[in-house]
Amino acid sequence: MVGGQLHRFSLRTVEQKLQAICVGRDGAIFAAGSGRILRLDHAGKVIASAVSPVADAPVVMGPDIDKMLKEMHMRFEVALACQNEALAES
Repeated sequence: MVGGQLHRFSLRTVEQKLQAICVGRDGAIFAAGSGRILRLDHAGKVIASAVSPVADAPVVMGPDIDKMLKEMHMRFEVALACQNEALAES
């Protein structure tokens, strides 16, 4: 499922105010906020933590990032339509 929720866990044990979360291709889960970067296990438990002054800065998405995301979305939609068309023909 593209873009669907695969898993849910509680972050109530995390003391930081999280501003970002990322899941790597290998399934590694990272979260950042309050000046720290955290590595979480699949249950949401913090398994590693490091200080990062960048992780305390607010995430600002300017017009250039917005434009890039819209372009990426359009390319994704075109690729998805091509794949769906190929599947329908097979």
